[in-house]
Amino acid sequence: MIRRSLLTAAFILVGSAAMGNSAFAQVAGPSIDVNFTGTVQGICGFGAVTNGNLATNGSSGPMGAYELSSAIPGGSAGQVTVNCNQPANLQVSNPIQTGGPGGNQAGAVVSSPNGTRSVGVPVPSLPGGGSGPLFLNPGATPLTVNLGVVPSAGNPYLQPGNYVYKVTLTITN
Repeated sequence: MIRRSLLTAAFILVGSAAMGNSAFAQVAGPSIDVNFTGTVQGICGFGAVTNGNLATNGSSGPMGAYELSSAIPGGSAGQVTVNCNQPANLQVSNPIQTGGPGGNQAGAVVSSPNGTRSVGVPVPSLPGGGSGPLFLNPGATPLTVNLGVVPSAGNPYLQPGNYVYKVTLTITN
């Protein structure tokens, strides 16, 4: 009889434990979702800049030179890399003289794997290019910037002096 009582008690105990767990499983409280949102901004940035150097073209005698250019022997093009995480456009400004004798005209050409853009006046030593913005693919895009300076109309030669110019590159969407 004690055996039977112990067996019955064990069945009751196991049964109530099973019923208790299923009873708890059936009682559900309220639930709510916690959502998250985020935005990755499209950005572009410039890498390190290598400035260019202008060399003279033409006589260096008493009459002087008729052209300064980064695209002739002794000159060197400027270099910069643009890094973008989305497609973008590059706007190229006309060259701006920041030092040296005035009365000259300048032109610049920016080249990339996506094409070439020309701004300013045509310069004999610089290759031509299209106009308008230059398309940039996502990733790293190397740019080569050449600049040339010629005398204004009516002046056959450049005046002696140290010439300083800049070309501004602006990323737009």
